[in-house]
Amino acid sequence: MSRPLIQRRIDELETMFESQQTNPDVLSLLEVELSFRSVPRATTLLANVRRTLSGGVVLPSAQQKELFDNKAPASIPVPLLKDPPKPAVSSLHPMPLEEAFKVLKITSGAPWEAVEASRRQAVDRSHPNKLAGLSEDKRGILREEARRVNAAYLAVFSERKA
Repeated sequence: MSRPLIQRRIDELETMFESQQTNPDVLSLLEVELSFRSVPRATTLLANVRRTLSGGVVLPSAQQKELFDNKAPASIPVPLLKDPPKPAVSSLHPMPLEEAFKVLKITSGAPWEAVEASRRQAVDRSHPNKLAGLSEDKRGILREEARRVNAAYLAVFSERKA
């Protein structure tokens, strides 16, 4: 099947439809081409073409004239809070290097891959999927352990980076 309108953009097809609504040959070409397209504007135009071919009323097109109207955005008043939110206090306090090695269960000469593997195993124990069946107390303990492991990892990372 030949598609002579395959190279046309959807806005060109819309313009062609607007100007050639009374020409059944052009409408048939548009119907064939639009049946291969699935974007919303094409399906809307196809419905209008078919409605015109069957003698029905054509709905007005929803063409967007300009992409941007270059108007300043309207300002939306935002109510002010009485007390601004306090920043979250990080529980990752600087950890001494010796304690970091104990928490990660590694030695000071361990390769970096061992540090990462130890951290991954320790943090994996507090994964949300594994905490689902535990009591709130146990979940809190495992979360705190994960925070300590992350702090230890950060301490070792900072020492090795320096």
